[in-house]
Amino acid sequence: MRVMHKPESKIQEKATDLLLQVMDSAEDIIFIVGRSHSVQYCNDRAQKSLDFGGRSEKLCSRMYEGLRASIDAVFESGKASDIETALGQPDDETWFHTWLTPVLDGSGDIGAVLAIARDISELKRKEKLISRSRMEWLEAVDSMPLLFAVIDKTYRIKKVNRALADELGTCLQELHGRLCYETFGEKCPPNSCPLMDPGLTDKCRSVETQTNCFGRPFRVNVSALTDKEGKTIGCLYTARDISERENALKARIRNENHLKQFMKNADYIVAVQSTTCKYLSLRAMPGNVRMAEPTAGKTPFEVFDPETAAGICNRIKHAVKSGEGKAVLSQWKIGEEVMHFMDHISMIHDSSGRIRAVMTISTKTGAQADSGDPEISSESAKQLTRRECEILKLISSGLTTSQIAERLFISKKTVATHRSRMMEKLGIHKISGLVRYAGKCGLF
Repeated sequence: MRVMHKPESKIQEKATDLLLQVMDSAEDIIFIVGRSHSVQYCNDRAQKSLDFGGRSEKLCSRMYEGLRASIDAVFESGKASDIETALGQPDDETWFHTWLTPVLDGSGDIGAVLAIARDISELKRKEKLISRSRMEWLEAVDSMPLLFAVIDKTYRIKKVNRALADELGTCLQELHGRLCYETFGEKCPPNSCPLMDPGLTDKCRSVETQTNCFGRPFRVNVSALTDKEGKTIGCLYTARDISERENALKARIRNENHLKQFMKNADYIVAVQSTTCKYLSLRAMPGNVRMAEPTAGKTPFEVFDPETAAGICNRIKHAVKSGEGKAVLSQWKIGEEVMHFMDHISMIHDSSGRIRAVMTISTKTGAQADSGDPEISSESAKQLTRRECEILKLISSGLTTSQIAERLFISKKTVATHRSRMMEKLGIHKISGLVRYAGKCGLF
């Protein structure tokens, strides 16, 4: 069998043709320039993208201008290199990654430079977006009121936010690389630290404690950071200042204790509120006992628990809507203790007859009432005359002796006499007892 060998020149020519076909169909921009910076070859993509003409044409495009210095460096050094260049405006840039390779002539000298440029604009846009997102995230972390630190598996601090650096009295850069436990004044890592367990695989593993540091109470959370295989590679430290919450809790307990004392010492409580439920006055009688803190301008939600406050507001709103006074049973929750009252609600009008405020007189009922009150039944009301019942109703509505006298066109002395006779008949010694009696008998 005879084997026909093609001349070497033919093989090289064929290989060159195939190479040119590949380069012409490539998506990359490919061109070859000589020492005089003239085009020796350019593929179809280069002609379309860069408007290259014939082989002898000088390259003058903006892209080439950005590569000129690098191409000259390849001619001088004989070493390949690569460069990234951008064309266009900052908001609409086209990025190219260009590889430059020296091409040797027959004598072994560098006769040209092969340039292969790839459009990496989409990659650069993604990198820019990731970079911007990272910067925004870091700015958000720095603006957090939380104390924040990222710690690697060797207990070295990798990242802290500004709030933590300020608490430690140092700059962000100085904290980088420090041992976390020494930074927080410890000689060794605590046993609860997730990094103490090298075999930890639970991605949700975290430890939360409450501790005093920087002279204030903090709620501290340390959570393990893991890789894709679930191995611990570090931890995330966050600490929240809870001193305000602790102070608020102490203030609430003080307020609850004062409220209990305020109500237990009172025979009845007089509240004057605006039609929007804000307090104008809140006093305990007798003795004109006031709250520890001013209540004027506050809503019930700023004084009592939500359940009690909602009940008070609902009663006031219903009374304002109906325009009529009423008597209703209510319960006030102070801490874990529940106290029962009979509320006597009446309107306060201005000179034109419009409702300007609402007055509520709340008297204790049930087990909290005066233990000296007699047993009451509806039959006991028969002991009272019609005028005495009438006066009792007005007393229960919160009217004073003068107001009752004016309404019934009798003297204040006569009102006092009727009141004294009622107390004697019923065995009641206080006006608050008369109000409780009227409520239990359903006289209003």
